[in-house]
Amino acid sequence: MLEFARNVGNNMTMKEFSKEVSQLWKNTPESKKDEYKRKYEINREISKNSKSMLIQEIIDLFNRLSQLLIAIINDSSEMSYYENISTILNLKIRIMIKVEEYIDNVFQFEEKSTELLLKVYYDIYEKSFINNLILFNDFMEWYLKL
Repeated sequence: MLEFARNVGNNMTMKEFSKEVSQLWKNTPESKKDEYKRKYEINREISKNSKSMLIQEIIDLFNRLSQLLIAIINDSSEMSYYENISTILNLKIRIMIKVEEYIDNVFQFEEKSTELLLKVYYDIYEKSFINNLILFNDFMEWYLKL
């Protein structure tokens, strides 16, 4: 279908294009349709697993950050002040890199916006206890600075 879309360019309305694609699908042999359906299921499963893995990586980074912050507050960190600051910044950057990967993977067709970041934040929020540790304002501030 992508090849067909590239060949017709902008010469068709969406209604005409949909009609044409529908006709091509109807004329596709069942064996080929089954192959496409299998590939779709495999890709869907990979995408679902990838999404879960990225969320878990983000949560793990948030947890490491929160543990460091707690250690600093309790004055039990074994690192110097500058090492703590460096580690905090490094973790924030790694979190935002993973957030970017997550956005590219899960929301690939959406324009990046505050609303999209809010969706990402709530995806993370649903699966962890970070809601008590990282405020959305902080999350947005990190993202915008990076």
